[in-house]
Amino acid sequence: MQILVERINGTADVNDIVKLFDTSFVPELHTRVKNLGDYARKLNEYGELYVAKKEGTIIGFISYYMNDQITQTAYISLLAVLPEYRKNGVGEKLLSKMEEHARCEGFKKIGLEVDKNNNVAICFYSKHGAKFIREKSGETNYMEMLLSSTS
Repeated sequence: MQILVERINGTADVNDIVKLFDTSFVPELHTRVKNLGDYARKLNEYGELYVAKKEGTIIGFISYYMNDQITQTAYISLLAVLPEYRKNGVGEKLLSKMEEHARCEGFKKIGLEVDKNNNVAICFYSKHGAKFIREKSGETNYMEMLLSSTS
């Protein structure tokens, strides 16, 4: 499967992507944020966002922040792949692009929160080197992965 990964910029595009993938999350994104439009604006203004496309159609995306220069930790806010494209390497391509970008910017770690009941996501991140660090809240765990010095 030929997958193209490219950066997205623009609140309208990010808003459309957030709406498209809203129900792909456990729990669904709209149940975790007050307003999807406001959340999309925040992602666009402060974060980085890449999409995975197949034949011009968006099938996955990753959004992340790289603003913690003190601990040199980049933070994944969202990673989603449409159900019919899962287990085909799309998530890996998106994560790899994020890792490459973070490494180039001098980051040493990637952090993320994952819902305790989202076993698919926990297995995905664990497979890619993420380790449980601590319980973040009653419903989520905080995980981290170290970035190697080369891809």
